[in-house]
Amino acid sequence: MRTLGWATGSIPDRHFGDTPVALPVAGGQNLPVTVERCDQCGFDGEDWDDATAIEAVVGLPARWVEAVSGLTSNDSHRRPVADMWSVAEYADHVREVLFSMRFLLDTAVAQPGADLG
Repeated sequence: MRTLGWATGSIPDRHFGDTPVALPVAGGQNLPVTVERCDQCGFDGEDWDDATAIEAVVGLPARWVEAVSGLTSNDSHRRPVADMWSVAEYADHVREVLFSMRFLLDTAVAQPGADLG
């Protein structure tokens, strides 16, 4: 599993891989999906399986508490350099991603076959 290193000095430039990956679905079919990668922070969706992702998400609250304990509001909103997100911006990004993931998972379970775009 790859660790995320955001202290490299600029806002992550997220993009999707060029090669679709087969995603197994009910009925034994495989749907092509693109895998998200971020050159800035080193995230590569192909490095994650379901169990590892679940373990990482479950551990997020404790990791965030540890990461921000002792920071003042000014510290958490300050950008270390002009083109790098603040701690608060990274936290908000994680919140948005997790909300989106929950919405997609809830929709997939409630409406099998729904177009999740």
